[in-house]
Amino acid sequence: MVHILLGLLLLLAAIQDIFTRTVYREPILGATLLFFLLNTLGLGPVNPLGSLLGLVVLGLGLELLRILGTLITRHADAFGRGDVLLGTAVSTALGPFEGGAVLFWAFLLSGFYGLFLLLRGKGAQATMPWAPFLFLAFLLRFLL
Repeated sequence: MVHILLGLLLLLAAIQDIFTRTVYREPILGATLLFFLLNTLGLGPVNPLGSLLGLVVLGLGLELLRILGTLITRHADAFGRGDVLLGTAVSTALGPFEGGAVLFWAFLLSGFYGLFLLLRGKGAQATMPWAPFLFLAFLLRFLL
């Protein structure tokens, strides 16, 4: 059940991110709470501690990455807060290990795409949505 809800959340966020370059935070916060509650009630893939560890450890890690990206690139939205919250929702739903694996694949896929943009001469100023890579990583991890 959690996997289906998470997949729908990621799909909707990916579509929104592609067209608007934003991801609304409120639905993601609500979904994160729902994922934690479902895991707490035993209806999710991890126990409450795993869900909490995913929320805190990976959520803080993503926030630190966002801050570092802002400092390095001097661009306020090098990695957006909506992306951080979306990654935190994934790690809350799936726990630190499976959530971490999905995040790893999302970063790897987006890194390859960023390299492709650089090689095509788009330069470091090119922007790209991250939610589609997170959705694709989720699909690759759980459907293949």
